[in-house]
Amino acid sequence: MGDEIPLAVVSLPGDGSDGEPALVAGWREDPGESRRPQKRNILMRIEKITREGKEFAVLPMEDLHRLMEDAKMLADVKAYDVAKARLERGEDELIPLEVTERRLAGESAVKVWREYRGLTQERLAKASKVSRAMVAAIEAGHKKGGIGTLKKLAVALKVDLENLA
Repeated sequence: MGDEIPLAVVSLPGDGSDGEPALVAGWREDPGESRRPQKRNILMRIEKITREGKEFAVLPMEDLHRLMEDAKMLADVKAYDVAKARLERGEDELIPLEVTERRLAGESAVKVWREYRGLTQERLAKASKVSRAMVAAIEAGHKKGGIGTLKKLAVALKVDLENLA
């Protein structure tokens, strides 16, 4: 198994350049019930044809769909790696379930984030340069707060403005 190539498709001898169908094989990870990836062989026949000077590969639809699934999986893996790297660099954070549940229950976004960050209304008011009375009124739902006020609160709470809207 030393010559397996994860998530790749490789040509074997007879690459189709002589007009003969190419035999293509490789290995891809197949998520099983365990966390350990299982590998399965993806073997397919590809025929090369030329039309009006352009080369085309002809392969069974089943193989095409499998390759498309693999491409989507690879894109998902890359997106995951980018997100994970952002988390590791401190450029992004995961929103805790508690915050999400409280927001879905209708609680004030400012109050939920303030409490999650461990701030009092007074400390948030000082950090954002918004009056404590305004912070309290927004949290109680008596006032919505203008865009400028919400921007200041978002900066002080270290969240995107969208998280307070």
